[in-house]
Amino acid sequence: MKENYQISDDASIIFTKIFYKALFSSNKTVCEAFNIAKNHLENHEDVSIARESEKFMILRSTDQEDEIDPTKLKDADLFTYGYS
Repeated sequence: MKENYQISDDASIIFTKIFYKALFSSNKTVCEAFNIAKNHLENHEDVSIARESEKFMILRSTDQEDEIDPTKLKDADLFTYGYS
């Protein structure tokens, strides 16, 4: 989530459910699951929830390669793994 932003509980719950469902049920990467969840919010029928989608972001370190072996990630790396 972007710094200094608040997000509604509803948007947070929806995003989290979609994100983890995509990540674990559909064998998507973290980036793919993030994009699926964010797109779901963007297209939500409730306009106030749809607006919340722009508050979500995922960061990626510029020195990371495109393909990352998740078995080699340290706990701290999990917070910077993302898409460009």
